[in-house]
Amino acid sequence: QGIIVSITTCFIAIGKFGRSFQKAVQRILGTAVAIFWSVFVVLTLHLTVNQAMIATFPYVFVCLLLLDRKRPYPMDCAAFTAFILLFQEKPFVSNEDFLREVTFRMSTVGIGVIQFIVVE
Repeated sequence: QGIIVSITTCFIAIGKFGRSFQKAVQRILGTAVAIFWSVFVVLTLHLTVNQAMIATFPYVFVCLLLLDRKRPYPMDCAAFTAFILLFQEKPFVSNEDFLREVTFRMSTVGIGVIQFIVVE
């Protein structure tokens, strides 16, 4: 799980600081959108794993339709982070486990962004 910090740092690290900082903010926004979707699917709709997968495909399709060619990163991140959160190797035992994982994911992305800013 801790590898997310390093992956986040590597993915946002590009040539210029201004552009990299924008990408860092976009990473946080994309992850937040995916978390909102995942929480909605699990805690509000109470879907089973199969139902959540079926409901997530249109979400991903909409995310990819909304891609801005100049700034594709937030919607890419939103699309694929939802799958990562919802369909992990081991299923969630309870809603508390799910919320713990979602909180952990957002915190590791935040740490990765902060790590990048400090290193940059």
